[in-house]
Amino acid sequence: MKQVSGELALLGDINIDAIMPVEFYPRPGEIAFSEQVRLNLGGAVTNTAIMLARLGLPIRLISCTGKDEWGKMALDQLAAEGINLSYVKKAPSHHTGLVFIAVTRDGERTIFSCRGANIALRSENIQPVMLENVQLLHLTGYSFLQSPQREASIYTATLAKEMRIPISIEIGPEPARLCRDDMLNLLPDLSICVIGLEESYTLFGLSEPLEALNALRNFGVQCAAVKLSDEGCYIGWQNCQLHTLAFQVNTVDTTGAGDSFAAGILYSWLNDFSPNAMSIFANTLGALATTRYGAGVNLPSSENITSFLKNLANEEHSIYAKGALECLRNLE
Repeated sequence: MKQVSGELALLGDINIDAIMPVEFYPRPGEIAFSEQVRLNLGGAVTNTAIMLARLGLPIRLISCTGKDEWGKMALDQLAAEGINLSYVKKAPSHHTGLVFIAVTRDGERTIFSCRGANIALRSENIQPVMLENVQLLHLTGYSFLQSPQREASIYTATLAKEMRIPISIEIGPEPARLCRDDMLNLLPDLSICVIGLEESYTLFGLSEPLEALNALRNFGVQCAAVKLSDEGCYIGWQNCQLHTLAFQVNTVDTTGAGDSFAAGILYSWLNDFSPNAMSIFANTLGALATTRYGAGVNLPSSENITSFLKNLANEEHSIYAKGALECLRNLE
């Protein structure tokens, strides 16, 4: 595997997720009962950071928590993953981000988010030292939703550009809708962009994956990925446009699937995977994330990932076998 020099810096939310499996999502005034509540570490950037750390990459987080028990729980779990938390601030006047997630039997989730201390990250908290010896800055659109975190995110991206550090982003439907101008302004500076079709339609008025890829690449994005849920993904990279079907797995909860997919794209790009291997690897991480409740520390381990890829590689007649073998070679 190509040796990664320097850490990856990820800026975004750290949350505690309260996940409740329910039989159905209730109508207004109704109650949906759940037999259990699972408390998990969460946040889009946090999930991506954990996946990348489990794949052996050095990670530093730029974020903000409250000075409360939720924050302690989150930071203890992140530290156990080997993630550098030197640049996580604590805001005593805010509680740590809390998210309530109702998950129906088909794995679909409905989310109620109180972003708490995440939005307290300020531009003056961002110093050039945070990006020293960093080989890539990864953002999510959610950090652009509210001030002062929005300004801190814009400043960090500007600083990375000045320092010639590649920038990546996973946008998300709500940021595409609520801070469209910020997302469009950022696109020309991106090396990597991960979106879904909903974001594509909001940003560009386009509903076809290939049109979305072309739009991103016309903005100058080097590596573009379009998530298609159970239809897999399209990626555009190295003068190649490729559609790869999704894997059939036993889906119980889609929380963290897109963040894990993004981790697969980043890892593949950093390690010079071919476009075919990149799409298979990203789909693998996204699919495996749906096979368990919650995200954060419940996401797949490196052993889970290599086992899945070995099974693909052993299916000699599978269209995925060659790409799976390449992924395994790069993971060694």
